[in-house]
Amino acid sequence: MAVGTAAGGITGRAAVLAGENELNGFGMCFAFDAFSRQAICARLTKKNAWLVALLTCVFLSPALAVADSESSNFEQRLAGVVDKSLAAFNTPGMAVGILHQDKIIYLAGHGYRDLEHKLPVTPDTYFLLASASKAFTASAMAVASNRGDLHWQDKVTAYLPSFALASEHATENFTLTDLLTHRSGLGSGAGDIMLWPAPSKFSRREIIHNLRFLTPQSAFRQRYAYNNLMYITAAAVVDAAGEQSWDQLVQEEIFNPLKMQCFVGRLPDTHNDNVAQSYGFTERRGTYPIPRNAINTDAPVWTPAGGIVCNARDMLNWLAMWLREGKAADGTQVLTTDTVKHMTTPVTPLPVSGTDKAWFDTRHAGYALGWRVADQFGEQVISHTGTVSGYQAFVAFVPNHQLGVVLLNNGSDYGSRGAVMQTILQHFLAPEQAPRDWIAAYQEFQRNWQQRTSERNTPPQGSGTVTLPLGAYAGHYADTWFGKVSVIKDEDGLYLHSHKMPSLTGRLKPFNEHSFKVLWDNPDVMEPVLVTFEQSSDDQISQFTLAPFTVRLQRNHPFRDMTFRRTP
Repeated sequence: MAVGTAAGGITGRAAVLAGENELNGFGMCFAFDAFSRQAICARLTKKNAWLVALLTCVFLSPALAVADSESSNFEQRLAGVVDKSLAAFNTPGMAVGILHQDKIIYLAGHGYRDLEHKLPVTPDTYFLLASASKAFTASAMAVASNRGDLHWQDKVTAYLPSFALASEHATENFTLTDLLTHRSGLGSGAGDIMLWPAPSKFSRREIIHNLRFLTPQSAFRQRYAYNNLMYITAAAVVDAAGEQSWDQLVQEEIFNPLKMQCFVGRLPDTHNDNVAQSYGFTERRGTYPIPRNAINTDAPVWTPAGGIVCNARDMLNWLAMWLREGKAADGTQVLTTDTVKHMTTPVTPLPVSGTDKAWFDTRHAGYALGWRVADQFGEQVISHTGTVSGYQAFVAFVPNHQLGVVLLNNGSDYGSRGAVMQTILQHFLAPEQAPRDWIAAYQEFQRNWQQRTSERNTPPQGSGTVTLPLGAYAGHYADTWFGKVSVIKDEDGLYLHSHKMPSLTGRLKPFNEHSFKVLWDNPDVMEPVLVTFEQSSDDQISQFTLAPFTVRLQRNHPFRDMTFRRTP
């Protein structure tokens, strides 16, 4: 299902493509681009087919008529792909926007923003951008740089004197560019356990302070490893560098000149009537809501890394600015031309997988400042995805084709956004190639991936009993940086509760000797975890550690730097 909004009688995608204005008179339909003419004239076809045909012959050249037909065919095919992808990947709804040569050629909602009330997605439906927010944080730093408040090669400690990593060398040499380019030396996702599953009670100051406790997995600037905490740190740098806070700068220097009704803080009550609810899916549970990531609550601490809220219509204004080399529609220079070039120049090399080579003929890829850059179908594609439980985003632009695409959905399967984005990019960048069935391609990719991971994630075998009475394990424990965790004994056994991450609560099921399997109250927050207690020399339980519940333990897991010691 595709849904658009219109002022008047035009509905559906056609209304949106027509600019959402009900126009009277036959001549008006020829003042618009090919998609818009086709949409508006379609309203007149049934009653006045002879007149529309006559006007088409008079006012449209054969070449334009062919273009209309090709555009219409693509629009219909794309709509079908979107709807099929929603079903194939269990995604409730998606907003799709395409900008080409400074014109909106597709802007539509498909599916539902709210399944319970059967409310449709529209181009103005608000979604969480997730990591597509990172380019806004990088741009805020760019605005501050253009003002002279800071410089890309400044050391982070010049603005945040207490900033520290485990590596003294990295601490002393860490620049503002390093904050945005995922080359810290930490493992991928290091410290994310302080952010997700929401809500988090960690403050920004605590998150930045705790960076020093995370163990590096490579040398500083040696290789790419995705990190969200550095973007939170970047926002703190912007706060410290100038008179405007990070959120004020994004709102006043980016959203306002681009006429974007988007938000870095709490979504105002005036905008709560068109919000996408977040959903997950499992075979056992079917589709279910994920209220912990609701976007009409207070802004999360991770907003600079993934918490900006926007809609497809306004995101096209954002992409248009990049394609205009930093200018808004009215000519306002939001980012300088040199800044746009600087921010889209790769800094950290990205690995190119066999799938990237086979699907897109990709040979080079890198992470720039808030953007990924790669060659695809022979063209430079600048993009970023975003993933938070219940929301998926995919934003891309191709300067050589003056093409911008935004996809926002409220599911938890990346297959839907991937299949739709690649359908669009192939159409524009490789029209000579036979259209690939990208839905089938992603389904096959996921089947292969699931097979590999299921072999890797074999659960361990235990006796189902523990050595000591359950009460011996109960008590209060604390980790140096993650904070307090309580193990409580009740009539049903042992129960674990994290004080800083309230969603991490669950029942401890005896596993073997001094180990328990954690069965989380909310199974979608995390896979089961193994808790292993240790005895001190006086035979008392003194501490415990956490690890994924699997035989083949990965070196980089969320709990690797934690040891919870018993406290009074």
